[in-house]
Amino acid sequence: MTMEKLQEGPQPAAGAMNRLEGLFRPKNLAVVGASETSHYASSIMQNLLRFGYPAQCIFPVNPKYPAIYGNRCYPRVSDIPGDLDLAVIVVGRDHVLPVLEESIAKKVKAALIVSTGFAESDERGRRLQSEVADLARRHSVALCGPNTLGYFSSEGGVALWSALLPKLLSPGPIGALFHSSGLLNLFLNVAAERCLGFRYAIACGNEADLGMADYLEAMLDDPGVKVIATLIETVRQPEKLRCLLDVARERGIPVVALRVGRSIKGSRAIASHTGNMATSGAAWQSLFRQKGVVSVDTMDQMIETAIAFSSHVRPQQPSSSGGVGIVTISGGDCSFLSDICERVDLALPEPSPETYRALSPYFAKERFHGNPLDVEDLHQVDESRFYDCLKAFSTEKAFDLVCCRLSLPKTPDERLKRLYARSASVVQETGKSVVFLSRASEPLDRSWFEFFSQLGVPFLMEYEKGLRAVREVLWLASRPRPSTTQVREFKPARPSIAGELKTLLATEKEAVLSFHATRRLLSAYEIPLAEESLAHSSGEAVRAARAMGFPVVMKVISPDLPHKTEIGALLANLANEAEVEEAYQTLEKRVRERAHEAKIEGILVQKMVQGIGEIIVGTSTDPQLGPVTLFGLGGIYTEILKEYSLRLPPLTTDDAREMIHEVKGSEILRGARGQASADIDAIVDILMKVSQLALDFGKELESIELNPLIALSNGNGALVVDTLLSRRISVSGNGEGR
Repeated sequence: MTMEKLQEGPQPAAGAMNRLEGLFRPKNLAVVGASETSHYASSIMQNLLRFGYPAQCIFPVNPKYPAIYGNRCYPRVSDIPGDLDLAVIVVGRDHVLPVLEESIAKKVKAALIVSTGFAESDERGRRLQSEVADLARRHSVALCGPNTLGYFSSEGGVALWSALLPKLLSPGPIGALFHSSGLLNLFLNVAAERCLGFRYAIACGNEADLGMADYLEAMLDDPGVKVIATLIETVRQPEKLRCLLDVARERGIPVVALRVGRSIKGSRAIASHTGNMATSGAAWQSLFRQKGVVSVDTMDQMIETAIAFSSHVRPQQPSSSGGVGIVTISGGDCSFLSDICERVDLALPEPSPETYRALSPYFAKERFHGNPLDVEDLHQVDESRFYDCLKAFSTEKAFDLVCCRLSLPKTPDERLKRLYARSASVVQETGKSVVFLSRASEPLDRSWFEFFSQLGVPFLMEYEKGLRAVREVLWLASRPRPSTTQVREFKPARPSIAGELKTLLATEKEAVLSFHATRRLLSAYEIPLAEESLAHSSGEAVRAARAMGFPVVMKVISPDLPHKTEIGALLANLANEAEVEEAYQTLEKRVRERAHEAKIEGILVQKMVQGIGEIIVGTSTDPQLGPVTLFGLGGIYTEILKEYSLRLPPLTTDDAREMIHEVKGSEILRGARGQASADIDAIVDILMKVSQLALDFGKELESIELNPLIALSNGNGALVVDTLLSRRISVSGNGEGR
């Protein structure tokens, strides 16, 4: 029998910030390579002084100068009196290692290496980076970089950024974590204009020591971080990252992610359908959905979404509609907004008859559209009645939150400020959150953004970007927390069999697993197969068919023929012994003529199975994230229709059911148009077993494909009728991202 246990939920990271204390809260620091003329070194010094880091705690190091920005400059690190917390290294790459050694002698806890020319450059750079990382680890020095613009920690003014930071950059709840220094620099400048405040902003650089997962763990250990915005190129610690995303979700900290490098060009081609489809981009998107990460496609979307979440917009009790009510002051806006909401998949629920009756006294016309609601010039003609109308509208139970577009000149006056403040209060009194919108990315005075920041209400620029952000707020609110779902771990009933199976796989010679090895694996994980028998002669085939009963299917088994229909190596609906004998001869002949070099293990005789529908369940191996589980329409339609869903193991039951629900053709399985429904529980069970198999044998298996899997009627299970399992031939990866 299958052994089953419930895995524990994510464990909160404890004390993760302590290790990085020297980076983010140094009591003193040395800037090695300090200068008033070098762009990078000069920017670091100016940022530190501008953002309030104590000047007396900054020790510039450069033998060329007696002083830099009024601070005494030391020839060498060893000349600085006392111990150091942090070394900021801005020297040529060949000098980095000796500077780090000298800094370690001063008992530094951390080091930031801004210098470039390491693993991103050439072989010598890769060797130097490895030596630097080894030295840091031996002495327990937390190392950021190299090849980074640095980081910003608002507590204590630790502005170690090697480009001039915007003067208006302010403290706040955002933790920004980017693989790209340049894009983080852009994000900080745009965010400062929008009054978006930061707790941390970190550019990971080459991640010689600390990586994205380490910084994320530290941010989650800081109660001052309420929202995380991240730009991801690659990841060195995928398992740790996945666990931390669960921690973020459990703690209610939204993660907004922009994943770059999604194109299929970077993915590896493998023999099975699942490998072709599970590109790195698709795998990342499935991870984000599974872990409740808000995925965005542009920097503009990241800004608007971060603003929405940092303003604590939340539906108090999400309705079943997952929709919004929108108030505007233009009739033309109503159709415009309706089109946008449909495009971004944001529901606009129709108000109830009670709400229509409550609204009717505020409009002279007999008929008016209820959502979006055009209040025309009511806010100018009779402000009191406008607030009453807004309250009546906002009380509608079908609305999870309310969006408003009101007058928006370039600069606000006191009357408009009162209008916005009172409107926000009116909506909030009904228990709803409010979001203010602009029609376009208009050139507005910064005083608008300061006003909304002080009001504590999000103001989102341009209808489509703003409404996409609203949709993400509602989507995340509807997602269950990790602790509310269960992960079931399946293991073979006999514990010793795991070692036997690994030994068996090690003896396999071909890229595609043999029939024997495939059946041993699937049987160990209790994955149900259609009744079958491998024949090596026409007589064996006839006897097998007679024993299992007609009709049967016959197919050639060969590691060189992964897709049998392409050369006619499969014959179905064989109704008697004569047809079986003839089919055996036909299949042998076809293989000789069409694939004469193929290695044949035998001809499989299989009981023909009729069910509700054909599906595919499988896994592939993403170069960065590891095993990825797939569910989709099966048979020959797998690649033609490309209708499938992905998740990363281990799966929860919610994950598995959601995978099935996402596939449009799955309505067939749920009994469309009066037809019998399939055994969904059995499909969920197989999905979870296959994902666990892929996880347990991640080092040995490249992909698993059960296609088709025949879904039987409810209560009767599901049966695998064709399989393709591929071995991992080699493992490759890379280290750096910038």
